[in-house]
Amino acid sequence: MTAVGGTFATKPSTRVILTWETDESDLDLRFLDAKGWATFPRSDAQRGYGPELFPLEDGKVPPQRVEVHQVRRGPSGYALGKVTIVRHDGQGALVFDDRPFVIMSDGAAVMLGALK
Repeated sequence: MTAVGGTFATKPSTRVILTWETDESDLDLRFLDAKGWATFPRSDAQRGYGPELFPLEDGKVPPQRVEVHQVRRGPSGYALGKVTIVRHDGQGALVFDDRPFVIMSDGAAVMLGALK
């Protein structure tokens, strides 16, 4: 891979990815800490299928809970999708944790559990 200018990751990392299957919807990924304070990732797909991606920095204390918030629903009236948590051990192994969801109304949120 170095022949084309890339390098292999050598440190553990985690990525949280939100995708959804409903056109014209606007969904946001949120993280809540133990005190209930929310963190919003900077990447924000305004319409369509996403994705929204949140990379966790090495050594950063991970958020306690993962949540999806529906800002605006599309013509179907609902949003369905999944949050995928991808963990890399720094030595080439990947672990995928998929968490599917359905949201039925504007302003609603669904909690998808702790980020372990």
